[in-house]
Amino acid sequence: MVAGLLARDALFAVLAGNAAGATAHFVSHVVDRLDGGRDNDPAVFGALALLLILLTVLRRARNAAAIHDRPSATNKGDHP
Repeated sequence: MVAGLLARDALFAVLAGNAAGATAHFVSHVVDRLDGGRDNDPAVFGALALLLILLTVLRRARNAAAIHDRPSATNKGDHP
């Protein structure tokens, strides 16, 4: 929800929120790995968290590049 308030891009906000949730889920499986569950749970949830973090970073980079490539208000193309 915080990402939704701070970002104008809905997809970035969703990716950031899911990355945070997946990371917390991964950490909980690592902490509780001796209390039950499957042996591969930390690896699976860790991979999912890394994927979501990667997608979030890529979306952020794409947004930054789009803002950088946008013409400024003072430079409106080829007009003198």
